[in-house]
Amino acid sequence: MKILSAFVAPIALAALIGDAAAQSPELDLGTRMALPFYAGLKDMSDIPAPIPVPEAHPVREGFNYYLRTDIGYGMQGSRPSFTEAGRVYGLGGGTTFSGTSTFGYGGSGFSSLSDKTNDSFGGGVGFGAYFTPRLRGDLTLEFRGQRTTDVYGTYSYTSSSGGNPTVNGSLHDSLRSVSTVGLVNGYIDLLPRGGITPYVGGGIGLVYHQVDRSYLAHETSGGSTLDITGSQGTGRTAFAAAANAGITFSFDHRWAIDLNYRALYLQGASATLTTKGLTTNQVTTATIGDNWEHQIRLGLRFNIW
Repeated sequence: MKILSAFVAPIALAALIGDAAAQSPELDLGTRMALPFYAGLKDMSDIPAPIPVPEAHPVREGFNYYLRTDIGYGMQGSRPSFTEAGRVYGLGGGTTFSGTSTFGYGGSGFSSLSDKTNDSFGGGVGFGAYFTPRLRGDLTLEFRGQRTTDVYGTYSYTSSSGGNPTVNGSLHDSLRSVSTVGLVNGYIDLLPRGGITPYVGGGIGLVYHQVDRSYLAHETSGGSTLDITGSQGTGRTAFAAAANAGITFSFDHRWAIDLNYRALYLQGASATLTTKGLTTNQVTTATIGDNWEHQIRLGLRFNIW
């Protein structure tokens, strides 16, 4: 009996201690492990339920498209040529104002000729897209302010009337053009787009010239005078191209300032009118030649979706 009690007593004591520990959740882990027969349960700590991890989604870097607006000042890089055809001087002005020999614009009768084309301002809007981290492009529509070409000259010829008096004349031919330029442009950002990004680019497109021409030739001979006048407007679509280089300053993730130089090529335009004041009026066509224009431009870009 004593031997049986010696085996039963420790087992009963362990059961009582284990039950007490289970009924006392306030016991910390150290106290529990200090209790007899509890050390074997040290690896049965509470395991928290698994936390679901959100599914990964790719995040788009930057924007795909942008809007832009620009203003600029254009200076003549090459003076456009001026030519005129159809007007015959010393012909068709009656007896007094008909010459013994006739000549055309710039002919032997002219003693002086000069022409000048002024500079102009312009501005426009555009829509663009980012194709790669360093390649982008846009479509732009630019409205250019009035550009005027003024031609002045003096001439003289000998009248075929009795006594052959000298006829002295002065010429003022003026062409005022307002142009709209549409270009398809491409750009290469030389550095990864960031705070300051230099770039180069170019574009091709079309220009529409609206040209208004006025013509005045004033002739005197003795006490007689003759005015040959004319005015007319016309429109023409021609080729345009551009090459530029600039720097973009990004001051916000959506906004950027664009400062650039652009060389703009514009194909020329012509204007035709019928003179008034001659016995037989004449049809004259004046042409402004192709030219390059140097432009300094300031733009603002707004990144959209």
